[in-house]
Amino acid sequence: LTDSGGAGLPASQYLALGSGFVVKYSVGVGTAGGGTVDGYSDLKARVIVKRGSTVISEFQDAEFVGVTAGQSYTFDASPYLKDATAYTVQVEAQATYQGGTLMKTATAKVTMVAMELETTYSAGNGLADGGYKNDVNIPFTAKGTSGEKNIYYRINGGQAFTLGLSAGSGVQQKNVTIPLAQMQEGTNVVEAYAQHENSGVVSRVHYITLLKAGGGVTAYAGLMFSHRAAGFQRDWKHPVLEAEQFTAWNFTYAGYDRDAYTARVKVTGQGSVVKEDLLQRGETGSYGRTNVNVEPLDYRVSCGDAVLEVQVNTTSHPDIEATLAPDAVCTFDAFGRSNTENNPASWVSGDKRMEFRDVLWSVNEYGAGSGWHKDRLLLAGGAGMTLTADGGYRPFNEADKPEGFAIRDVGMTLEIEYSTANVTDTDAELITCLGQLDNGNRYGLIVTPEEAKFLTGVVTEAMDAGQVLRYEDSVGTKFQPGTNIRITYVFYPNVQTNEQRTLIGFYVNGEESAASKWLDKVNFDIQSQLEFKSAGADLNVKSVRIYNKALTSDEVLNNYIVDRNHLEDADGEPGVRSLDEDNRVLNEGDTVSMEKLMGLMKKRRNS
Repeated sequence: LTDSGGAGLPASQYLALGSGFVVKYSVGVGTAGGGTVDGYSDLKARVIVKRGSTVISEFQDAEFVGVTAGQSYTFDASPYLKDATAYTVQVEAQATYQGGTLMKTATAKVTMVAMELETTYSAGNGLADGGYKNDVNIPFTAKGTSGEKNIYYRINGGQAFTLGLSAGSGVQQKNVTIPLAQMQEGTNVVEAYAQHENSGVVSRVHYITLLKAGGGVTAYAGLMFSHRAAGFQRDWKHPVLEAEQFTAWNFTYAGYDRDAYTARVKVTGQGSVVKEDLLQRGETGSYGRTNVNVEPLDYRVSCGDAVLEVQVNTTSHPDIEATLAPDAVCTFDAFGRSNTENNPASWVSGDKRMEFRDVLWSVNEYGAGSGWHKDRLLLAGGAGMTLTADGGYRPFNEADKPEGFAIRDVGMTLEIEYSTANVTDTDAELITCLGQLDNGNRYGLIVTPEEAKFLTGVVTEAMDAGQVLRYEDSVGTKFQPGTNIRITYVFYPNVQTNEQRTLIGFYVNGEESAASKWLDKVNFDIQSQLEFKSAGADLNVKSVRIYNKALTSDEVLNNYIVDRNHLEDADGEPGVRSLDEDNRVLNEGDTVSMEKLMGLMKKRRNS
């Protein structure tokens, strides 16, 4: 039994509550001296997790399953370590040998320790008066497992100060006071974290900039974030934000311009402006995202000639197999957007953009209005938008495709994630991209509050009580209004090497739902652009992504998984880790697990 990297485990260890714990194990049969043994059979193992000395409910009926000798298996205990207490991960193995049963147990003991430190302080504090002219109090709320605890803080990379906490596990309020005399004119940096001394477990570490007033201050860019780290920054002037793959991160910022009450603050990433706000003194903006890839990212927050730099490093999760399919034509993601931006109506991806109609760019605390709201674009009250480009963009018109990318030859994929609310007309066409045949039949994409469908242009008629009813043939499904849904349409090319050639595949939340042939039905000459509307219902758009190729079913599912924005399950929604595990069919060593394969086949009954 080892850690996830194959290194030996200590007899016991402390971990911060909420952090991951993954182990690997392998099973074999041999002599006490290390010699090989033949003639054994029925090699099996099971994993159980104990809270204290009690097996937790999820493992009370755990059964032994067959394993291959010497093969490595991975077990992620993270979802079961929910409380600040002691746990045991126990692997039990057995085999039949010479009429008897051999048994062996290996254990990993871990104590989860809670240590939290939060603050209501804002990056915009002190800017209304051009910076601080007196001592600064930063309020912190601390909570942690019983035992000795302290808050550690420092100013501008200097000596660390200690602020004691009581040994109890209750909530404690503490003020960290920054004397004006210890601050320099202009930008100052305060770092702070709390530590549980017996275990060494630390809280999230806070990085906060302060502005000290002075005659030489003409512009100021403020920055504030917290992250999981071992302690203070190595270089307090060049901070690093430690992020986690598949988990959302963000930082907040503020600006001060001596000559104007409103400051223009820019966030630049990888050489391009990713966000720009007009912030009054004391107001803050924020920027963040979810990193699917783990390459370091460099950002600059600037206000006039005042510049702060921050690097984002991402810890990977190599145990998660899902990856994002590359080569998207465009990707629009509403995560992290806000109505306080200098130009909230700018939503651009490459040479594609959204053009908006009647959007207020203001949403109150009750969700009334239209614009950016809770990591989505809220279209309401007749507001709408069109996916376009210079000269227009018609995704289902082959004549507009680059040379060599005809839908018939390479396929196409369209992903849209959205939800609806305040439905007044269940037949309202909220998302459309429609064409019309010579006979007047419609074909193309229609999304209503309770249905997503792609019309093929084929219409059948039937008599009912003396009336002629027309049924439009389509590929799609109905669903409950208000449900968050990711729909994906994959148009498979008409090539012999593609087993699904000439099909329209329809997927809901990464899983195949329906399919129909487009050959001899759809001409791919739709002159319309992709439209989003809100007449009849509010439309909340989370993301839009288009490929000039047909994604495989695995790629469709993987895209859905990695776009969840949270690693673990949260608020009743599955996270990246559980979705990835649920859709694996391979054991360690790339051998097919028949149990996993049969379970997946049952779930993907339409495949």
